[in-house]
Amino acid sequence: MQRRLIAIMAALVLSTALAVPLASQDITVTPGPRGEQAFVAKVSSDLNRELGHVYLSPRDHASGLAMVHFRIDAQGRATDVKLHQRSGDFTVNRVALAAVRRLDNLGAVPVGYPDDQIMQANIILATSERDLNRLNRQLDKLEAARINQAARSGGHPVLAFTVKAHSAS
Repeated sequence: MQRRLIAIMAALVLSTALAVPLASQDITVTPGPRGEQAFVAKVSSDLNRELGHVYLSPRDHASGLAMVHFRIDAQGRATDVKLHQRSGDFTVNRVALAAVRRLDNLGAVPVGYPDDQIMQANIILATSERDLNRLNRQLDKLEAARINQAARSGGHPVLAFTVKAHSAS
């Protein structure tokens, strides 16, 4: 009986020792593209939902590209919301800011990014297919420049989310 108890205790001690990493073992968590992609997809979806809640009068012929910078707090809410680039249209700017300010329950910033990571919402509102195509080309150029700048600086790039709304006029 005593041998059996000693064997059980030895097994418990051994299993506990194997379950706890040794001090000399390094544990590295590497951010994966899936985690980042899932985060971007969720924020984009939430942003699209919030844009749907913003009222635009039929008289508004709002068209433009607004870029909004923000951070995500510990509760998953958008904070420090400010226009990074104005659209040139007051209504587009108002709609973009309102949609981003209403973001909540976003979850944590992906692993590998600082807690105070800057996010960028690229919001396009267009009243015609022609405007939408023009604004898409403008956004493509701006995003290429932003990505190149981030690559040159070597820091964490701004995480960008793009939402496009087109309404027939």
